[in-house]
Amino acid sequence: MSYKRLCVLAMILAWPVTAALAQGAPPGETIVANVKGEIIRYSDVAEAHERLPDQYRQAPIEMLFTALVDQLINSKLLMEEGRKLNLAEDEEVRRQVGRFEDFAIQQAYIDQYIDQNVTDESLQARYDETIASQPREEEIHAKHILVETEDKATELIVQLRDGADFEALAKEHSTGPSGPNGGDLGFFQREQMLPEFSAVAYSLEPGAFSEEPVKTQFGWHIILVEDRRMIAPPSFEDMREQVPRTSALGHTRASGEQVSYIRKRSESEHSVARCDIPVGATSSDLSPAHGSEAVHSPAVADRLAAVLVASQEDELAGRQGMVPAV
Repeated sequence: MSYKRLCVLAMILAWPVTAALAQGAPPGETIVANVKGEIIRYSDVAEAHERLPDQYRQAPIEMLFTALVDQLINSKLLMEEGRKLNLAEDEEVRRQVGRFEDFAIQQAYIDQYIDQNVTDESLQARYDETIASQPREEEIHAKHILVETEDKATELIVQLRDGADFEALAKEHSTGPSGPNGGDLGFFQREQMLPEFSAVAYSLEPGAFSEEPVKTQFGWHIILVEDRRMIAPPSFEDMREQVPRTSALGHTRASGEQVSYIRKRSESEHSVARCDIPVGATSSDLSPAHGSEAVHSPAVADRLAAVLVASQEDELAGRQGMVPAV
């Protein structure tokens, strides 16, 4: 089925909700299904859409609407059957519910702290610090002539020394795809070209060409550098638009600093104790660790925390099963 037909079909299937919206019903309150008295609203579908993996979330909600509603209906039915078996009191279920509740509380606390403590001024300071710590990179604007043999390249270099026009020679002799454009490669960074090509190109000043043919896997090159410039860093506004709310530009640092503060406060109150865990130990064998030997470096702790959060989110999304079959 073509993409266009799929879109049309999705809009037809979603017509009851679309019609209700057109009549002025609040989107979030629109009822889309009734499962034995349990109401599913449009807001539930929208929330399910937001929980989808990126490749699904990029699709319009109308395209996935029917599949999402079916998933929600199935979830309600499965939950009802599980409650009939009193699985809500199952020890493993209660443990998992507790884990998800703990994770939700952690995230809510961090989000609230960031909202209250991360200001535009602190973000700007973090941006300035990050940009200052990053080495500036240079890019080059170059042209080249690519030929099959070293002798041909040497012949063209002689013509260039005698005043021949580089662009004209490239159009006439270059076998590369840039030949018709006079060999123009535009601006590029060192790692974007083959090492042997970049080594020569970055050794040339603007207006100079390579005095010897340059060999690569594609053939023999003559390189002319047109310009060199330092790459401008992204602006503060661009970074704010592109990064997630709780990641770069100080958000991670702010939350990390608050976690460190709470950790130190708790340790000073003797309410936190790490344990040495020998191989094969049981809970009764554990003893509190002493001194700084049991303390990880902040960098390791930050990376571990990021991995744990990602794994918790993945597990939560997986258990919710909200990946529609379309």
